[in-house]
Amino acid sequence: MDGSLNSWKVTLAGRSIHASSSIDFPVRVVLADDECLFRASLRQLLAVPAPMIAEVYGVDVGAGFEVVGEAASGEETIAIVDKVRPDVVILDLSLPRISGLGALRAIASVQTMRTIVLAANLTRADVAAAVHLGARGLLLKDAAASTLFEAIMCVLAGQYWISRTLLTHLLETVRPLLQSNDHSNLGTGKLTRR
Repeated sequence: MDGSLNSWKVTLAGRSIHASSSIDFPVRVVLADDECLFRASLRQLLAVPAPMIAEVYGVDVGAGFEVVGEAASGEETIAIVDKVRPDVVILDLSLPRISGLGALRAIASVQTMRTIVLAANLTRADVAAAVHLGARGLLLKDAAASTLFEAIMCVLAGQYWISRTLLTHLLETVRPLLQSNDHSNLGTGKLTRR
């Protein structure tokens, strides 16, 4: 990684993680995608030993990953997250029965968990809704494996990971909202009269 995660601490499922020490336990992951083959591919990717990930992809993932659950629908996602309380959920928004956004809304109260939306396509509205509902990472499925590993480690550190294209969508959605109101004091720290 680029060293930007040098000083962080986060508590996941009751376990404290400090950047100064290597993560000595696997990150517990739930995969939520309606495509079985895609879930299987992600499962195999996340099963790669951590030293090999570091060597091949150049990303330090501590002790690696453990896939603790898989879901093919929004309903299954909610149930499995409630049951296993993972550290990270990798969530597609195109889920049957309950959408990925509906599932995200339902699981948003799990404070120790981070969610990464990994989807084939995301509209501006999807991006804004996912961020509003608590997603910490937003990636398209055409991202490189190293990018997924970096995103996981970034959100575990309490940061956001938004791919460049999706960041553009988010900013194009937010900018008109900012322009429609008087934000002359934005970032100045000045209080306004009431």
